[in-house]
Amino acid sequence: MFGSFLRRSKEAASPEDVSGRVLQDTLQSCPRCGLSLRGHEYRLAAATPLGADGMERFLDLLSAIRSHNWPRVLAFQSWIGKQPNAEVYAVKCPDEQLSLAVISAPFELEEPYALIHKELIDDAATFRGGLPDTDTWHPL
Repeated sequence: MFGSFLRRSKEAASPEDVSGRVLQDTLQSCPRCGLSLRGHEYRLAAATPLGADGMERFLDLLSAIRSHNWPRVLAFQSWIGKQPNAEVYAVKCPDEQLSLAVISAPFELEEPYALIHKELIDDAATFRGGLPDTDTWHPL
């Protein structure tokens, strides 16, 4: 999917454009409101490698997401380019409500991205307060 997206583009695609397209193709609708992702925004909130030696960390991340331990979730900020990674994206509805999408980002361009988990965020203020400064909100 990623490779075909890049081949279709005659101009260089920004990382935000690629991430937005991956989210649209993988999610297809908002986890929170169920509507189209048009008018929504997203940002990368956390990431961790999915390689064989990173599975324990990934399971810790997933546990933190399921228990809504947002400070712990947002502490996962590692990504390795030579292996698959779990990328955690916050999705913001037009009414400012939030949800998370955990996506498997493959190492090989031919491999598909896959939705691993979706979670609703009920305590948006706590979540937003802990977001790292390494990214901003991007339109979908």
